[in-house]
Amino acid sequence: MLSINPVFPLPFIVALALLAATISVTAYRKITHTNTTSLLYLRLLSLFCLFLLALRPSMKSVDYLTQKDRLYIVTDNSDSMTIKDMPNGQSRSQAIEQNFKRNVPLFEKLQKVYDVKKHAFASDLNQSTTQDISPKLTAIGSALKKTAVDPQIRKVKGILLFSDGLSNSGTSINKAIATLNKKNIPVYSITLGQESYQGEIVDGRITQFDCPQTIRQKNDLNLKVSFALKGFKGKTAKLQILIDGELVQSHQIIPSETEQSFEQELSLKTNSLSAGYHKITAHLVTNEKEITPLNNHFDNYLQVTKGSLQLLVVTTAPSPEFKFLNRVLSSFDDIDTDVPNPFYLRSEEGKKYLNDLNIEEYDLVIFQNPDLNIIPTSFIEKCQQSMNSRNLGILFSGASINSKFQQKKLLLDYLYTSQSTAKLISEPKHVSLTQQGSSHFITAFLEEQNLKQWPSLDGVSNTAQVTQSAQCLLRLDETPLLLTSTHKQNRSAWLNTNAFWQLVNHEKSKIACRTLWLRIIYYLTSRENILSANLSLFTSKTRVQVTTPFSLKADFIDAQSLPIKKAKVLLKNQTPDQQKHEVLMPYNKDFYNHQISLNTGGLYTFSAYSSWEGHQIISNEVKVHITEPRVEFDRILTDKKLMANIAKATNGQNLTLEELPELLNSLIKNAQLRTVSQVTSDKELWDNIFTYLLITLLLCAEWQFRRRKALP
Repeated sequence: MLSINPVFPLPFIVALALLAATISVTAYRKITHTNTTSLLYLRLLSLFCLFLLALRPSMKSVDYLTQKDRLYIVTDNSDSMTIKDMPNGQSRSQAIEQNFKRNVPLFEKLQKVYDVKKHAFASDLNQSTTQDISPKLTAIGSALKKTAVDPQIRKVKGILLFSDGLSNSGTSINKAIATLNKKNIPVYSITLGQESYQGEIVDGRITQFDCPQTIRQKNDLNLKVSFALKGFKGKTAKLQILIDGELVQSHQIIPSETEQSFEQELSLKTNSLSAGYHKITAHLVTNEKEITPLNNHFDNYLQVTKGSLQLLVVTTAPSPEFKFLNRVLSSFDDIDTDVPNPFYLRSEEGKKYLNDLNIEEYDLVIFQNPDLNIIPTSFIEKCQQSMNSRNLGILFSGASINSKFQQKKLLLDYLYTSQSTAKLISEPKHVSLTQQGSSHFITAFLEEQNLKQWPSLDGVSNTAQVTQSAQCLLRLDETPLLLTSTHKQNRSAWLNTNAFWQLVNHEKSKIACRTLWLRIIYYLTSRENILSANLSLFTSKTRVQVTTPFSLKADFIDAQSLPIKKAKVLLKNQTPDQQKHEVLMPYNKDFYNHQISLNTGGLYTFSAYSSWEGHQIISNEVKVHITEPRVEFDRILTDKKLMANIAKATNGQNLTLEELPELLNSLIKNAQLRTVSQVTSDKELWDNIFTYLLITLLLCAEWQFRRRKALP
C-alpha cells in the first residue's frame, strides 16, 4: 500500500510546486533560442523530483492477525508438593502431572483459542526454562504478583493456580490480590492435598538434630534427636545414625499412640573417626506409605579435632592473676581449659573430684599458687607419674609456689631453685630478656619488644638462684621471672610473679603477653610446630543458617610471632558445587577479617593465602555448614481456605482436580478471538541514494546545457 508523509501540508507543497513551474515556463518563454524547450523540460523534471521528495512516499505492508487472550498456568514446585497424600499414593505434583495427561485434548483446544503461558514457582516465579527456583520455600504472593505484571500487552483472561496453599515466604498475598484486581485478572485455584488425615497415612518427621560443632578425637559424641511419628501405633519405625554415609547406630521405635513425638539422646564412640570434618545424619526409616520422605532425615557436619589441647588450672583462691589467666586461656580457639572453681576445690567434694580425675585426659596442668594443704597429695602424685611417662606438661605460677612444693617434697624433680627468699618489691622495676631468652621458642619474639616500656610488675618476686637444669628466659631486674626445663625429657615452666596480670591492661604489652602465654602452652605440650604456620584462619561459628552473617578472621605473624599488618590476604571460598570465589580481607584490630552471609545451604570450605618475603603462605582450611530452614514441612495439611479466599477475592473459582475439565470447557467456550491489523514493513521510497543522485544529475545537466549553449 502506497502512502505519503509530506514535509509540509500537502496544499502548500502543491501550490509551491505550481508556482515554481509557472515561473520557470514564463522565464524561458522570454528567451529566443532553439534549445530553450529542452532546457525547460530539464528544469521542470528537476522540480518534479523535488516535489516527490517533499511528499516522502512510502510502501507499507499490512497483515491481519487473530489475537488471543492470555491465560497463565502457574504450578507450585516446592518441596511440600512431594507429599504423597493424593489418591493411589501419588504425590501432589504427580497428581497434577497425571491430570494434565488425562486432559491433553482439552489443553490442546485451550491453546488454539488462548495464548497459554506455563510457569512454575517455589520461592520465586520461574518465567524461563533456565531460571532456577529454590524448592525449599513457597511464595504464592510473589508468583501471582509477577504473573500480574507480565510485560506482554494483551488481555489476561485468568490464572490457573495449582498449589497446596502452604505459602511461607515472599510478597504478601493481599498485595498480590490488589494488583490482580486492578487488572481484572481472576484466579482459578486448584487445591492439592488433604485438609485432614484420611486413610492409612504414615508420616515420620525429624524436627531437630542437636550435634556439637567440634569434638576432640576419641571423646564420646553426644547427640539429641527430636522426631514425630504418625500412623505408627503398634508398628515399628527405625531411627538410624550415619556418619559419612555409613550406619553406626540403629534404634527401633514402636509408638503407643497414633501421633506421638519423641526426644532421644544418643552417645557414640568416636575412636575410629579421623581428624577433620564428617557428615553426620539422623534418618527415620518408615515404610512405603510414607507421605513426606524429604523430612525423614537431618544432616549436620561435625569437626573432629586432633590438635585441641586440654588444660587444667588448679588454684584455691580467686586472685587477680587467676582471673587474668582464665581470660587469656578462654580466648584461644584451639585450647580447651578446665577451670574448677577455687572455692569448690577447698571443699571435700572438690578434693574428691581431683582424686577421681583422669589426669591422662590433659596435656598441661597449671598450678596457680594453690594451698598445697588443701590439694590432695594423691592428685599431685598422679601428675608426677604422668610427667615421668612424658604425657604431661606442668606450669608453676606464683612467687612462693616453689617453696610450697619443697616443703611438701612433691614434684621435686621439676622444681628450679633450691631455696627462696620472698620479698615485696617497693620500687618500680622493668622486664628484660636474657641471653637464653633471645633464642628460645617461648620468648624469641620478645627480642624486638621494648620491654622497658612495659609497666612495672609490683608484686611478690623471688630471688632464688637458677639450678643447672633450668633456663632463665626473662628477668625482673635481677630476679628470675620465667624459668623452663626439659628435665627427664619432659617440659615444665615456672613463673615467679603474681603480678603478671597487670600487663593485660597495658595497650603496648597486651598482645605480646597473650602471645607469650600461647607459646608457653605450646612449648610445654611439645606442640611448637603448630605455631610454625604463619597464617591462621578461624571463625567462631562453623554452623549457621542461610543469610545469617558470620565472620572469618586470619591471624598473620612473622617468624618472631609479631603481627604482619600490611599484607594482602585473600580469602578463598569453595562452594558445595565446587565453585571458587576470592575476596580481600581488610586488617582491623589485630586481625584480618571478613564478614559474609550465604544464601544457599551446604558445606563451604574457606582458606586464606598471602605472599610475604617472596613466599606464598597458605592457611589452614575452615569449613562452615550453612543450614537451610525446614519450613516447608512445618505444615503438611493443605490450606484449602487460603486457596478459596484467593479465588473469591479475584472473582475466580476454587476447584478440585476433578472439576478442572468443566472449567477448561467453560474457558474454551467463552474465548474471544479478535482480528487486528499489524504493519509488518514500511519502506520509504524517497529515502535512498538513487533519488538524490537523480536530482543531482538533472541539476548538473541543466547547468552544463546552459553553459555550452551560452544561455542565461
